[in-house]
Amino acid sequence: MASTPRAPTCSYEPVPEDFDRSKRLAGDPSVPMAAIHYTRDCGEGEYYLWYVPGTSDPLEDPTVAALIEEAIGRVEPPAPQLVTAPPLGTPILTGFPMYLAVDDSAYTPATGQVTAGQFTVTATLEPVETSFDPGDQHDPRTCPGPGSRWNPGDRPGPDDCTHTYTHTPQHLHGQDVGDTYPLTARIHYHATYTVEGPILAGTYDLGTLEGPATTLDVPVTERRAVRTNS
Repeated sequence: MASTPRAPTCSYEPVPEDFDRSKRLAGDPSVPMAAIHYTRDCGEGEYYLWYVPGTSDPLEDPTVAALIEEAIGRVEPPAPQLVTAPPLGTPILTGFPMYLAVDDSAYTPATGQVTAGQFTVTATLEPVETSFDPGDQHDPRTCPGPGSRWNPGDRPGPDDCTHTYTHTPQHLHGQDVGDTYPLTARIHYHATYTVEGPILAGTYDLGTLEGPATTLDVPVTERRAVRTNS
């Protein structure tokens, strides 16, 4: 992945012992009492700044923001491998449910870390759910965890991650199309980043991010009744 340009190297220090908060911040009621004060020097002289632990956004500091972006860029979650029942390559009959899952090796946390100057930033993606788009104009199915694996004797229930194709591609789109649907799987992650350094240390939430997708063609054929002579 391409590297992210970093902000100018800056040094961060606690405010000096002779710092007079009452004088320097006089007339500025916007500064909370819980604020922690520090100096930042990016080569053009010191600036007196402040932040509130657990409240201030690290992205507001250019040095920390650049490292956060670089750490996130270093996270490379793998593309999942589809695990289905019936297994991939086997024609799927209309009207019968297909179990959907991804491989365990893909459904694992992914991290990226960068250290520069006084800071270390670690970005973490924790898998929480997997979406499956069956490719037959039905809405994607989002399932908790990596999906559902079939075991001998299992019968599909409402909590299992399955999809039932109701029509063949030819029936849905016409005879000029092939006999497969594009089945797509994608893992969804809860993303966080952790800052270690002289300011803004802590873990912060980035919400949900999508990982890379994997698409494979699934052959679907129509279930036909067989008439026998008795």
